[in-house]
Amino acid sequence: MKFDFLYKLLLEMPQRVDIDLKMEETIPHIKKMGRFVEKVKLNNIEYDVWEVNNGDTDLYFIHNDQEVAAEVGFYPKRSGIEENLIQQNPKYKGLVRAIYMEYLLKKYSYILSDTTMTPAGLGFWIKLYEQYKDTFVFSIYEISTKVNRYIHNSNEMRRVYGKNKKFHNYRFMVQHK
Repeated sequence: MKFDFLYKLLLEMPQRVDIDLKMEETIPHIKKMGRFVEKVKLNNIEYDVWEVNNGDTDLYFIHNDQEVAAEVGFYPKRSGIEENLIQQNPKYKGLVRAIYMEYLLKKYSYILSDTTMTPAGLGFWIKLYEQYKDTFVFSIYEISTKVNRYIHNSNEMRRVYGKNKKFHNYRFMVQHK
């Protein structure tokens, strides 16, 4: 069974997915499959940004042409994006938060979380909220009703997270004020 098929199958399952995907660390493979986008400086470190499209968009942030510091996968939607995958090399603490808020939100009007959030994913979104709640708008998007409710504290985020299928109805969204 191919990994992409297995991964998509896992995403469609009603249970939360708790797997640790291995980050693509082969820079020559990324360069062969993708295209160079630009150089960017985040958290005072410069990265080369490479894009690979495989049905979704994967951005790789490569440091000193030696290691992948982060991978962010998403599906473009109208003026925003729906996240699909986030992986970060532990040596680059806080990088993905900077990618979201200082890089992606300069290019897109909003970021919507995925439906298969892990405990680490919840922690990531809570950290985003706590760090950026004064400069961006955070909300809980209810899929069934298409209602977007502003978040006033991180406990509201915790209340709509769980392994039960009913919690798949909720996603987090961040956008400009």
